[in-house]
Amino acid sequence: MNIVKIKVMVVDKPDIFTSALVELLSEGGYNVDSCYDAESTYRKFRASVRPYDMLIIDMDALTETDGYLFLKALSREEWYKDLRVIITTNGLIDQRLSQQDQNLNICIYFNKTRTIEEFFLIVTDVLPPTGKELRYSRRIPIKMLVSYIAKGVTSLHYAVNLSHSGIFIQNSQSDPVGTVAQLSFNLPGVPNPLVAKAKVMRMVQYEGPVSSLRNQNFPAGTGLAFLDMTDEHKTQLNMFLDQEEIRIFGSKR
Repeated sequence: MNIVKIKVMVVDKPDIFTSALVELLSEGGYNVDSCYDAESTYRKFRASVRPYDMLIIDMDALTETDGYLFLKALSREEWYKDLRVIITTNGLIDQRLSQQDQNLNICIYFNKTRTIEEFFLIVTDVLPPTGKELRYSRRIPIKMLVSYIAKGVTSLHYAVNLSHSGIFIQNSQSDPVGTVAQLSFNLPGVPNPLVAKAKVMRMVQYEGPVSSLRNQNFPAGTGLAFLDMTDEHKTQLNMFLDQEEIRIFGSKR
């Protein structure tokens, strides 16, 4: 069965952020196009056989036109009605946008001084790559050491992301799916280590070399689901994740 990928248009200046974002979204499973000006953007939207699902746009890239008026003109098109729009910026938001964000289908305003990893998670939260959300809790990017004990062997691995339901650790050789492990890790700002029993649910491995961006954001490793944790540690984990969720996404699910 062929899975239809979510179609994304990125409109921004041709710089490192834009190229990294396009590569990251492509690696993450999106069908991505990019433009640098209003004319080519409009032309690609009109010529597309299947309508785009998402528009990621930095208004400052549209140097030859008023970005707000351009977006307003696009919104009159039939194909715009189901479009999700994310505004990226290095500066202040045009107040005309914030006054019309519902009419313009604007979901998120993202300041580009934040990390591209956070931005990717926001994009997947707005619209997952296949259009279907497979996780019931949001992932939070994190970098911390995790003590991993399985089959009597202890090893240390870096965590890549964390959620209320589980954790993903970076390792080149994963234990088989179904393996039960004992985990211990220190959350930022939490003085005592949290301990949890967890089960290996998926493995990510690559046969050949991969790009540094892919390795950074989709590393080889192990996804584990939490099976058991004390009530005190659950509370500490939930408080930390709730704070991070509000910081990154602006709200709690």
